[in-house]
Amino acid sequence: MSALGGIDGEKTAKIQQRRNELQTIVEKIGEIESDADEHRYVLETNVSLVVKTLAEVYEREPERTCFRLVGGVLVERTVKDVLSTLQTTMDGVRATCNLTPAH
Repeated sequence: MSALGGIDGEKTAKIQQRRNELQTIVEKIGEIESDADEHRYVLETNVSLVVKTLAEVYEREPERTCFRLVGGVLVERTVKDVLSTLQTTMDGVRATCNLTPAH
């Protein structure tokens, strides 16, 4: 009978270990979802503000010089070019964010 008790004890310990692992995974998923929500908020707030500002300048001076950081290098472009690129990038990021499961 003690051999059976040992097997049950092993199974119980294994089940508890799996529950602990599952709990750790659930907590990590929660952290990642929270980070994703924060990134979405920052993206929407900051990028929308930049796009709005560039759109206002675009209405008056589409060929005005504008600088953009690309891969750590500051490049000179026009407002028209930067606005177009930024809108395309923002649309791509939004589409990617929409692929992540909602909680």
